[in-house]
Amino acid sequence: MRIELKDLTPVRKQMAVEVDADEVAREHGAVLRRFVSQVRLPGFRQGKAPASIVRTRFAKEIEEDVRDRLLSRLYREATQEKGLRPLGDPLLEKLIHEEGQPFRFEASFEVLPTFTARG
Repeated sequence: MRIELKDLTPVRKQMAVEVDADEVAREHGAVLRRFVSQVRLPGFRQGKAPASIVRTRFAKEIEEDVRDRLLSRLYREATQEKGLRPLGDPLLEKLIHEEGQPFRFEASFEVLPTFTARG
């Protein structure tokens, strides 16, 4: 995971996060397996429909789930790695999510200000 962090103001940050296509593929596989185990399709018992049919029939829902899961997890991991304590939800400014390509997003958010004690 690559993280670029910019200070817009002392309490406002902008962060760009990118992960390789392999990470996206692993997440896609996990979401697809979950869909296969839960979906009910005519002619198949629950959890027994072929993955190719599930992938075709629920492509949009699978991609949305992959995007949402990646955004949530990567944002949380990146802020923890940088030692940031965000306030509220981030403002998503850019999202690049294409099959077989790295997943990249940019978000801005406010953080808890740091105070120094004067004596």
